[in-house]
Amino acid sequence: MKTLNLLALLLLCTSASAQPDQAKRRGPPPEALEACKGKAAGTAVEMKTPRGELVKGVCRMVLIPLDDGPGRKH
Repeated sequence: MKTLNLLALLLLCTSASAQPDQAKRRGPPPEALEACKGKAAGTAVEMKTPRGELVKGVCRMVLIPLDDGPGRKH
């Protein structure tokens, strides 16, 4: 459940800064997909959100954050 909440938060952060036509996009943020492109499942990766926040996680076809990040509560 925590992972789903984190993915939803990432999607909201991305769509908040997106252009109107991008706001209709569904699925993980492009940055989360790009971070894991060509990497094996379980590989540690990191990405920057459109807001410039660093998110560390592991690949499961897409970056899955390790925690809620700075300033976010569980």
